[in-house]
Amino acid sequence: GIPPPPDAFGSIPLDELCARASDRQLDRWEGSFTAQGGESRIMGLSISPLKEPEMGFVVIFQDLTELRHLEEKLKKAEKLTALGQMAASIAHEVRNPLASMSGSIQILKDSLHVEDENRKLMDIVLRETGRLDYLVGDFLTYARPPTPHFQDVDLRTIIEETVRFFQSSPESASVDIDLDLPAGPAVLSVDSSQIRQILINLLKNSVDSITGSGRIGIALKREEGKSGLETILLLSDDGSGISEDILPVLFEPFKTTKERGSGLGLAIVYQLVEAHQGRIEVQSREGVGTVISISLPPWRSE
Repeated sequence: GIPPPPDAFGSIPLDELCARASDRQLDRWEGSFTAQGGESRIMGLSISPLKEPEMGFVVIFQDLTELRHLEEKLKKAEKLTALGQMAASIAHEVRNPLASMSGSIQILKDSLHVEDENRKLMDIVLRETGRLDYLVGDFLTYARPPTPHFQDVDLRTIIEETVRFFQSSPESASVDIDLDLPAGPAVLSVDSSQIRQILINLLKNSVDSITGSGRIGIALKREEGKSGLETILLLSDDGSGISEDILPVLFEPFKTTKERGSGLGLAIVYQLVEAHQGRIEVQSREGVGTVISISLPPWRSE
């Protein structure tokens, strides 16, 4: 394996590093550096003495950032493959009995004359079986993400319809949603259902973070980003915000601060954004609110 970086590597003179290489104390090393712009990069170093030591050494620096990120993606893909196989089994072993239980209780509730107290118990069973079915569905979506079916759509239409649908649900009753959309068409090749799911998951998260009444803002822009002209979808809220210790693991599966959350909503969002060749970034302050930015390829005006 590659040894850990020597202490205070940047302050060790090159001749001392070469001496270590001659003694085989150091021949390969990698570690994290912070670039001038503040970006963290993974750098590799190798030092090899020439055949004749007095002739010198070959010192090679290499930026390994993209390679290590690719390795992490491959490891994640392998884990998801195994997870997907397990998910198929769970769907069969859990979902089928849930459907039988829910259907049976619904038939009994509709066909029998039961007391109010027993009817309430039946409603609890139906509600909880529905919740479990939803959790299994989330797990399946994450473990075996559907292949996106891209087609040209106006993003404004997707956003407006999704917000209208969400506003019809009881959970959004105490929240105002403000839209800031371009006046003209914003046509982009996307999977409409997956973009809707991204929006719904983010809206639910925002509502959960708001105590009492609050505001959510959704904006769609086209501006210069890290890779040139980009479509920027912004969702902001004035909720409780996200603590600094949660931010680094925010999109990891099964990470949740909710009592009844699955910890998969944001993990699914991250997957779907990646499937659209996009990226997602979060800025948040506890007690102030959160801004989530999704960057996608640039839209067309027609």
